[in-house]
Amino acid sequence: MKKNLWNILRAILFCLCVCLPRTVMADGLFPAWRTGETWLVKAVYHSALQKGEWSAPVLWEYHIKSCEKSESGCVLEVKNHGTGPELTARLIYRSDDFSLVSAEITKTRRGKDVAKILTYKGGVPARAEQTLIPSDTPVFPLRFPSSADFTVTSPVSRELKTTDTIRQEVRQVTGKIEDLPDRSPEKPLTEVKCTTGNGKLVFIQYWSENLPFPLFGQNENMKYWMVMEQGAGDGEQVTGGRAK
Repeated sequence: MKKNLWNILRAILFCLCVCLPRTVMADGLFPAWRTGETWLVKAVYHSALQKGEWSAPVLWEYHIKSCEKSESGCVLEVKNHGTGPELTARLIYRSDDFSLVSAEITKTRRGKDVAKILTYKGGVPARAEQTLIPSDTPVFPLRFPSSADFTVTSPVSRELKTTDTIRQEVRQVTGKIEDLPDRSPEKPLTEVKCTTGNGKLVFIQYWSENLPFPLFGQNENMKYWMVMEQGAGDGEQVTGGRAK
């Protein structure tokens, strides 16, 4: 009898860990990723011609190729959705803490694919660099309120590297957010903000539970929004593949 009860409890625990989306665990927030899931992200970039202006929006399609608890980790494939730069990315994340392992960025130039692979150390924030594809990644889980400093090494060239101290601050926010005018101001969001030692913004993001991507994010080069289907809740609406 006891053995049967133990087997039932084990089955229930297994379902809780595997069947439910991993979004709030260990008193903190994780992205909710499921193999096969696809979503869109709208991004705008600083104008190269007019200071203070932003580019026309570009839509990126994110697809979770796989997400297993193994050495292969979670694989996200990103491509342009519509008009825009001929650019793709293969992002690989560790499955235990969702930290970014590597980003393989492929550009198409004159009909030829040119690939660049960027690698990242685990346990520290990763900023989107050398690409137009939003890939800023904080340290998960996001627990609020919290503040922590991380030492991040970034390559400048093959021989030269720079070391920065990045502070990650997490808090819960309500009220109006300028870049999310359509969301309900009463609904709380998790804000994660990463800055350098002198206070310069690395990136800021606003997360909601049960979503695979932040509702909004910004770094020194771009702003980006998760595009939500009509009736899905906070965020952009999309009709016929075009941001509305």
